[in-house]
Amino acid sequence: MRHTLSVVLALTACAVLAGARSLLAVGEWIADVPPQVLTTVGARPDPLLPQRRLPAETTVRRLLAGSTATPSVMPSGASAMHTHAHLDRRV
Repeated sequence: MRHTLSVVLALTACAVLAGARSLLAVGEWIADVPPQVLTTVGARPDPLLPQRRLPAETTVRRLLAGSTATPSVMPSGASAMHTHAHLDRRV
């Protein structure tokens, strides 16, 4: 199952805000994320399995490695999420 870009970025941001300082730590945080957070960021349940499929650490790594923006140039705040329609693409 593929994940929307907005879900992967939201989970990554939550992990960093919760104290994750490496991609491994981000992946571990995502693996342990509470169900309420998944619902809030829009992660959909797998139609074939009873649980939600989560983006792996390698997915986050590939996504961030492909990003050309630096942290000082990246948009911040919730309003930025609404201004970028491309965030619903699949990764």
